[in-house]
Amino acid sequence: MMIFISSALPCPQFHDGATLRVYSLLKEFSKRGEVCFVFTGFGEPEHLYESEAFLNFLGINYWFNDESESFLSVFYKLGCNDLYLSSKVKQAVKDISDKNPDSVIFIEGLYAAPLVDQITTSNNIIMSAVDSLSLASQRQFLIKGNGILTRFRHGVLFLQRYLFEKKYYSKFKRVLFVSKDDASYMQKSITSKCEVVPNGVDISFFSSEREARYTFNERKFLFTGVLSSSMNEEAALYTIELLKDKNMQLVIAGRNPSDKLISRSISGNVKLMQNLPDIRVAFGEWCYFICPIEYGTGIKNNVLQALSLGFPCIVSSLIAQPIGLTHGVNALIYDSRDQLSELIDNLGQFNISVISQNGIKHINEFFSWSSVADSYLSFKCD
Repeated sequence: MMIFISSALPCPQFHDGATLRVYSLLKEFSKRGEVCFVFTGFGEPEHLYESEAFLNFLGINYWFNDESESFLSVFYKLGCNDLYLSSKVKQAVKDISDKNPDSVIFIEGLYAAPLVDQITTSNNIIMSAVDSLSLASQRQFLIKGNGILTRFRHGVLFLQRYLFEKKYYSKFKRVLFVSKDDASYMQKSITSKCEVVPNGVDISFFSSEREARYTFNERKFLFTGVLSSSMNEEAALYTIELLKDKNMQLVIAGRNPSDKLISRSISGNVKLMQNLPDIRVAFGEWCYFICPIEYGTGIKNNVLQALSLGFPCIVSSLIAQPIGLTHGVNALIYDSRDQLSELIDNLGQFNISVISQNGIKHINEFFSWSSVADSYLSFKCD
């Protein structure tokens, strides 16, 4: 038996990185044995209904928290205080784990980590693949362009998140991180084993032979992501200005763009595609995929998807390193934004078809959800 405890629902599949990971892992786990899914967060009714249908289809037993999110729970969560987890949720986790003492238990999401205290019958409790949120806050604090108030806010978040991570991650047998940077950073503070298991990509869903169907548009660039995210919004706004000066086209696709991004996208060279039901629509024309994110942690799902679809990706070294990309082989990589501008001016020197095919091969070998699930389950046997 596998018990998967999560603060995120599996549906809608592409709501964000957490739902995509939960959806994909549950789908793979269900092929390998009996699974029980425990949802500890607060879900929208339509998301709960869709998730129930998905779990029933897979034959997965489940328990959902049906409480409404209160002001106090939001307040406690912002303060990294475990009081946001209700007694009902804690009791449910205790009851389910007590009934299945030989189970391997995965807990997904930082804010579900305190539930480790409710599990007394299993010695095989693993923190599911995560980003280190304190490391992300630290990196945002160090950005020189941020104002005093922004840096102060990220400084406070860093301290809160670091203490929270250190307190609860230390209680797990293992903590799985999606990138080596995150694992190395946290291993300095906790005695639990920190392992690296990357995010994956649905290769059957994000699959295409672009060269067979399209002519490459060397004057066009694509950026996708959750546009309400501050790091994605900053990257999108920067790219708008960068490519406008070079008279190149840019397509930005994703959910929930801010009013600022919408207004800046009203330009002849920019097309904004909001809240697409299927993100593959944005990949309609074969072109460059660009991801100039300057801060953050983990592995970017949008880059994995673009690589799987055969799009040549232009990424920062921050994004390339966790994915294992090599400049000029399976991606185009830069170290600074000054280098990015120069790289774009000299794209003609690269063999785009070879880079695209190498990117597809890299994803197929290392980032299928099947191989990711196998890595997860390898830990339950030792």
